[in-house]
Amino acid sequence: MTNPLKDSTGCVIAFGVVMGSLIALNCIYYMFFVPRVILTYYCYVRDTVDKGNTVESKEDVEKALDD
Repeated sequence: MTNPLKDSTGCVIAFGVVMGSLIALNCIYYMFFVPRVILTYYCYVRDTVDKGNTVESKEDVEKALDD
């Protein structure tokens, strides 16, 4: 017969590895994905709110590049 303690320890270790990898994947996902969404949303809101300003700033950039 196998020792039930050894079996449960193996299960706990496997469970810990699986949960650890899931948590790590979630951390990586949030680190890369969430800031991108926030930045995209922020830029979108800023552009829609300041439509006139962005057009002027684009023209200013083109003028600066021409100079």
